[in-house]
Amino acid sequence: MPNGFIISKESWQRMSEEERKWITFDTMQDMHLQLRSLRRWNKIMSGAGGIVGGILAFFGLKVGA
Repeated sequence: MPNGFIISKESWQRMSEEERKWITFDTMQDMHLQLRSLRRWNKIMSGAGGIVGGILAFFGLKVGA
């Protein structure tokens, strides 16, 4: 998870190659976790929207008929 620090251009240039690689790796891992969480949330909300839409369509057909 992000720890809230921002790396400036100057501090990035002073870092060793290994430190840069670890920061890049950590950032990619964090982005992967966030994307997986967003995908899960999207599936849940899509399912809930389908259920609500189905219920509303059912009652709309009942009232209209």
